[in-house]
Amino acid sequence: GEVVGVDIAEPRLAACRTMLNKYSVTNARLSLGDGTTWDPQAATWFDLEPPPRGRGQRARKRKRDVAVAAAAAVAAESGEGAEVVEEEAERFRTFDRVLVDAECTHDASLRHIEKFGSQWGWETLGGRVPWVRQEEKLYELQVALLRNGFRVLKDGGSLIYSTCSLCRSQNEDIIAKFLKSEPRASLEALPLPLRRQLAGEQQHADAVVAGAAESSVSPARPGLLEVDRPLGVGGRYCMARFDPRVSGTSGLFIARLRRDAPTSTEPGDFAAGSGDGT
Repeated sequence: GEVVGVDIAEPRLAACRTMLNKYSVTNARLSLGDGTTWDPQAATWFDLEPPPRGRGQRARKRKRDVAVAAAAAVAAESGEGAEVVEEEAERFRTFDRVLVDAECTHDASLRHIEKFGSQWGWETLGGRVPWVRQEEKLYELQVALLRNGFRVLKDGGSLIYSTCSLCRSQNEDIIAKFLKSEPRASLEALPLPLRRQLAGEQQHADAVVAGAAESSVSPARPGLLEVDRPLGVGGRYCMARFDPRVSGTSGLFIARLRRDAPTSTEPGDFAAGSGDGT
């Protein structure tokens, strides 16, 4: 298999490239593009070779570029180029799994928030996180990222939507809006048990943070759309909220969606997918 990463910011892709090279990952590709409109058949691929730093390295890179161009010319003359292009388009036309790590206000990222008090100053909040003053634009962006991620997902594939926010408007509301507008989208069960906040449970939750939890304790709570009942097949939850008190982590939200075959789900229905989440 192969993993494809897409980001609109070149510095973040450069950081990813460093990690891929550090751990010798060879089955990944990076693409510089807007996640709301990214098309695998017209993608701009990010060079995974580290940028040359010396005269000798630059010369070797030029030689490699010349060799690649010569090989491409030979392939084009022999008619092999068209087959290669078609294979590439077919390979990236759809994906089995998609992760939409959406832009958000980062309000649940504790270390990020702490820096405003210790390093940056709270007066810089509006500049560093412009979404706190542009909420409607943020919601539009999140829906657009989710919609395009779902577009490149093949039938039967799974999509994870995630943020490091605990705001309902950036999480459950986005999922609910998308489910109402996309007839082929349905909720799919997560492969982990979740817990409800029960009366008298707070003391036990404190023990979880302290590391005294038993192995049977779930690391997260259900999403707000599943407070009354789980919406997944077999009584399993499809959304999860991780928080510092129960999970011992920064705050996170995840939801799992499935792309159904045509004719399965009507718009406006909240339907659970047929998968079992494994």
